[in-house]
Amino acid sequence: MKDTLDNNIHWQAMTLFTHLKHDLVKFAEQHNLNLSQLQALLSLEPNHPIPMNRLSCMVGCDASYITGVVDKLLALQLITRQESEHDRRIKTIELTEAGVQFREHLIRALSDFSNDYFSAVISSKDTSPTLLDL
Repeated sequence: MKDTLDNNIHWQAMTLFTHLKHDLVKFAEQHNLNLSQLQALLSLEPNHPIPMNRLSCMVGCDASYITGVVDKLLALQLITRQESEHDRRIKTIELTEAGVQFREHLIRALSDFSNDYFSAVISSKDTSPTLLDL
């Protein structure tokens, strides 16, 4: 038997995630965001302020990096940053009305992007696609 990773599910999953991340980077760039900014914006829920440190956990980055992400979203007037009512050391982040609308647009666009992506893969195959085909 040939020594190969082609049939290894973990290798296929890792390869799929790499391709999807690359495509999400392109999607984010089409909306003048980087991947972390896209993830942060999609992670926020309307009328639900969250602490910056929680947002950094949701995005998977450290607190110093999330400051730059938040600064960019602030400059675009998509979020607000305020001191917590309970602890002035904690900064909370909340979507603005423009942020809510842009987030809704991103959700629709991401849904269309995903549907188009997977439809193209499935229609190009005579058999069921493997993880690597996706």
